Amino acid sequence: MIGPNVCGTSDNFAVTTNLTVVNNPVSLAAGGQQQFMATFNEIATWKIIITGTISGAKKTLSGRGSAINATWDGSTDNVFFFRTEPVTTSLEIPCRESIAGPGFTISSMRTQSGTLITDFDGGGIGMGWGTTPLDVVQKSQADSAIFPPQGTKYYHMKGTDATNDQSIAMYTNSNGPVFGLNADPDRVYFNVFIYGTGLPNSRIDLRLMETDGDQFTYAQNITWTGWKLISVKYADFENTLPGGNVLPNPDLCNRVRFFLKSAFKGGSSEAIFDYAVFTLDTPFQP
Repeated sequence: MIGPNVCGTSDNFAVTTNLTVVNNPVSLAAGGQQQFMATFNEIATWKIIITGTISGAKKTLSGRGSAINATWDGSTDNVFFFRTEPVTTSLEIPCRESIAGPGFTISSMRTQSGTLITDFDGGGIGMGWGTTPLDVVQKSQADSAIFPPQGTKYYHMKGTDATNDQSIAMYTNSNGPVFGLNADPDRVYFNVFIYGTGLPNSRIDLRLMETDGDQFTYAQNITWTGWKLISVKYADFENTLPGGNVLPNPDLCNRVRFFLKSAFKGGSSEAIFDYAVFTLDTPFQP
């Protein structure tokens, strides 16, 4: 009995027109896209792997047919943003050797969606950022030893709870105008990239402050190593300091706080974070 054709193509399969791109360089700003084209002599399942040579960002496009006419908007499948950088491509067909595709250069980055609070590189609307070093022993706003998801800077806090209250340090913006978010807490997401260093029992509280006096908190234990995107619906934050109407009102939010805490009294904690942004209806997609 002859088994199924797991490759999906015959022995006579051939690429009749090599993979090409339309734009080189390509501008991905303001909705710009790259277009890929190729043809085969029969229907095939295909993948295009796009890799940033500096960022390490990767994106996979896929489909099935005897021709490729695919577009890419500059988005990524991992935590790293594509930058203004050279890009490599490859064409993957099941049971065939990978075929090197055309390289090209990104001349301008994808325009990201959402309301950016801070990227630690000077972007965002959150003003007057500063650290309250409760028990902090090390902090740095301009760290670059760890490659960040975007830009060149991120914020790094590390410390030990010397006062036995689990609180170590707080990074916050000053009291100012509201961020201009949608009023529905089920539609608004708060997103931030957090890097885990492997220090056990590390924790950070993400806090959203509203002009009516309410404070909403999401406690995040950092149990991973490396960068991870955390996306939390506004409605899933807990009111930990009632001072207004108690209900979550994103349209009243005007402050974000990153509160470094230890998982137990007297413990140590470490948190590195980057690119805090609010999005509407869906989590952030870099």
